[in-house]
Amino acid sequence: MPALYVIHQGAKLRLHNRRLQAEHETQVLMDVPLNQVSEVILFGNIGITTPLIGALLSQGVEVVFLKEDGQYRGRLSGGMTPHVPLRRTQYSHLGYLGLKLWA
Repeated sequence: MPALYVIHQGAKLRLHNRRLQAEHETQVLMDVPLNQVSEVILFGNIGITTPLIGALLSQGVEVVFLKEDGQYRGRLSGGMTPHVPLRRTQYSHLGYLGLKLWA
């Protein structure tokens, strides 16, 4: 499944019948099935509705927020991603420092 990059300034993403729609004013820019998106990357001034955020997170699809020039702002991620077990293993190797990171 490919990542979805949204760069159209002023666009709004919403959920419509289990599909992700990108619209600007009254024009639909894109309409894709939600289950065909692995990640959503937003550049700049892009809106996203709460129902779509919930649907993406429940499917494990991350949403990445970047400034218009690509500078990282933040990310939304639901549940455990494949990277969590890897990070836990890496952090557990820090145990030799006498750090207890979690129970």
